[in-house]
Amino acid sequence: MRPIQQASSDTTADAIYPSLLKLKDTAAIKIKSAEATANSILDHVLSEETQEEIIQLSLNLSGREISTPEDVEVLVSQIKERLLAQLKANTRIRIIPDNLN
Repeated sequence: MRPIQQASSDTTADAIYPSLLKLKDTAAIKIKSAEATANSILDHVLSEETQEEIIQLSLNLSGREISTPEDVEVLVSQIKERLLAQLKANTRIRIIPDNLN
């Protein structure tokens, strides 16, 4: 939780007119980064506790279009293959957003 709590803006009262570069670093970007960091920390702690390796895997589903039941079957099959290829003894998989891998 600490990375998420630390994702707050660090703009001071004196910085009434932050630079464009500073404005670019929005709260949404900070929160996404903090979430990734928090998940990595959680994975590390869980791995030590359970003696299981935790693999972060992006399924790259963003922007994909499905229009038929056959498309659904193909997609489910592809996801199953990708997951099973990574899943080994003493291994868990954390599915992460496409842009974090």
